[in-house]
Amino acid sequence: MTLKFRVENGKIQVLEFVIEGGVLDPTHLSSIQVPSVNPSKPIIVSGRGPLWLYAFLAHELHFVRILATFEPRIGKGIIVEAPSNSLLGQGISPESGEITPITLGAK
Repeated sequence: MTLKFRVENGKIQVLEFVIEGGVLDPTHLSSIQVPSVNPSKPIIVSGRGPLWLYAFLAHELHFVRILATFEPRIGKGIIVEAPSNSLLGQGISPESGEITPITLGAK
């Protein structure tokens, strides 16, 4: 099993991961090397993986100014860590870095 990371840098950073060649097991967490990122720029974590991997990445990246996880249904990151609680749950655009309110589900 291989966990590959790619960091795209623009107005914000997108940390994308891909699990190749098998199943990621929780025992692999201690050997995962998260790439260096700029802590002053927002970051969106994106990839197909288990919830515990997202929790691990959020723990490892807790020091960034704004941390979001990608939500494909709206094409934006959902902010899960920020300097202000008012930003939590807002959407952040991977292209522009614009932060906006979002809604999911039925209206």
